[in-house]
Amino acid sequence: MKSGIYEIVCTRSGKSYVGQSKNVTGRLSSHRNSLQKYYQTKKFDEDFQSNKNLAKDWVRYGEENFIFRVLERCPHKKLNERERFWGNQWGKGSYNTKTLKPVWYNNLLGKVLIGCFGLLFLVVVS
Repeated sequence: MKSGIYEIVCTRSGKSYVGQSKNVTGRLSSHRNSLQKYYQTKKFDEDFQSNKNLAKDWVRYGEENFIFRVLERCPHKKLNERERFWGNQWGKGSYNTKTLKPVWYNNLLGKVLIGCFGLLFLVVVS
């Protein structure tokens, strides 16, 4: 199985970045290549494949202070769920910029919005 959840950890700051991919080892390699390129150029171009705060710490602390690892392998259908699980373990000590809300939250929010807009549409049309 190629898909899974990965983590990049800065051992000096204790911060981590959690992500998902259908090809997790390829994705980790892509992150490392982007970080190494940023280290050399100090520029974010359109091909940049990593987190900008992570890249800045890569320059500050050096490549030797980062660990790249696969947290778990899982089927494609489980990637979002498992990324939320692992991402929410770290909280504020994270390079991740978005809050990973539980699956039920997004489903419930969608139903409420559809229900409200449907009701609004009925009121306006009537």
